[in-house]
Amino acid sequence: MEDFQESIRILNHALENGASVDQLEGHLAVMIAQREAQDPDELKKAVAKRNYARALTCLKLDKEEVNRTMKFSPDYFTSGNAELTPLQASCTGLEFAVWQGDWKMGALLFVHGADPKNNAFDGAIETVLSVAGLESRAILDGFDAQDPQPVQGFAGLRLLVDSEDEGLGEAYLYIMECLFSGSIPLHREGYRKLAGCMDALSADLRCSLADLHSFVASTYLCVKRAGLPRDAALLVVERAVLDKLWSLLEAFATRGIASEEQ
Repeated sequence: MEDFQESIRILNHALENGASVDQLEGHLAVMIAQREAQDPDELKKAVAKRNYARALTCLKLDKEEVNRTMKFSPDYFTSGNAELTPLQASCTGLEFAVWQGDWKMGALLFVHGADPKNNAFDGAIETVLSVAGLESRAILDGFDAQDPQPVQGFAGLRLLVDSEDEGLGEAYLYIMECLFSGSIPLHREGYRKLAGCMDALSADLRCSLADLHSFVASTYLCVKRAGLPRDAALLVVERAVLDKLWSLLEAFATRGIASEEQ
């Protein structure tokens, strides 16, 4: 509300000082965006409709919004896991994006602070018949059928991935989990896992497997030439890889949003 009032003040000041039409339109656009962001369902609508520009505006205006629990009705479920089409579901925006296989939105929410410790979906699938008491709620595999509760962390997100999207979903969640923990194993098995994920995501992240190999090798050679012992060198490479992955994921999340806003 304070941001909106400040926009009103700026607009009045601009009018008093003979602002151009373009300047006034710019102020009005900001005011409209801020007013719409006051709608508690605005981010939910943006996430559900895959409106990345609107979602980004909401996230910039209210950083706390990213981890809020939202209620999604059936008309919001347009793709993703066919087994998950409930009458109503309470979940975070990140859970919904994973649920729908919308990895661009998932990445956008993640780089703006979405934390899977706030997972809210409890695995219960409510239908018209279950609400009417004519059948039991279905419980998604992996959740406690006796006492449905949200599964926190990336383990909970993995339960929502569509089986047909499993390879891509696992790749995205593995990269996100490494970035979230601030650690990425570069030993043989760990690097093989990373390489497989990058190969699956190369088109989205615009970074080929060859690019990854080249980046890791050149970074390692640079730090070795500086005289660092092997263990210390690997720590530097790990940090460099994490920074690289973050920049790639952020670029993927925000790519094309500027053109959407025009």
